[in-house]
Amino acid sequence: MKPYFASIENDQHYALSYVEMIAYFHIKYNKNWGDLRSKHKDVLFRQDEWQASYKSKSLSTKSPKWSKLVSLHKAVTQGQITSLDDFYIKFKEIKIDRRGKALEAQKYTKAKIKGAKESFGDDFIDNNKLFSEVHKLAERLVHSRHNEDAIKVELNELTSSLHTEALSDKQQKLLFNKLIERKSAIEAHINLIDTTLLDLNSKVSSRALFFYGIIKRSCLIGDTICKSYEQWATLSPFGKNNVKEAMKLLVSLEAIEVIEKGLKGTAKGKAYVYKRLV
Repeated sequence: MKPYFASIENDQHYALSYVEMIAYFHIKYNKNWGDLRSKHKDVLFRQDEWQASYKSKSLSTKSPKWSKLVSLHKAVTQGQITSLDDFYIKFKEIKIDRRGKALEAQKYTKAKIKGAKESFGDDFIDNNKLFSEVHKLAERLVHSRHNEDAIKVELNELTSSLHTEALSDKQQKLLFNKLIERKSAIEAHINLIDTTLLDLNSKVSSRALFFYGIIKRSCLIGDTICKSYEQWATLSPFGKNNVKEAMKLLVSLEAIEVIEKGLKGTAKGKAYVYKRLV
């Protein structure tokens, strides 16, 4: 990965850039300033400012963030951290600096991981990236027609690419169950129509998803709702001309069906009576 301090979009604190640069100096470039500066030429013009900022923040002993940064700097310069992967695990925790609800969420996640380690013992899979991708796979499989064998093939391919060690039969089963559990949990909150509209990812499908939400809030399956395009438009941020295509899409997906068309000049205007099917 490209270091943050060398990025054009670098907007991190100067003190962070300094410690990150020092990590590259010690770990990647074996304490050779010439190699580092030849690769990252801008460092020559910015390192003094970064260092001054770091020295200032290193005096902020009451700040947990800057105290952690000083400890990280010390660990790098004393050779306690010898890989950039290990460095970035610590560095990103300081860079993000979660507080309030975000900090509570982080503590909750760490507690879950700790509980899983204690529960599964030797069968615990210590690979956050793998679990993150398994969650994404579960999202892609929501309301899909994949059978168990097809799902296992995709999971095995994912595992092979992200986990260097072969998983035991028990670990494979645990990971598969985790995938199915998450897939089922998502499916309990989002139906096939929702999933299809999201996957279509178009302006029309986005509008259809909005109107489908209104229909679900107003009607149970089998109930009817009667509105003209003008009335639908008043319930949305879309104009009347955008309603027709959205409703046609919902009909084509068999989320709703038209059971009565209104006539021009009637009290209803040109209203449609729709029946919710899903």
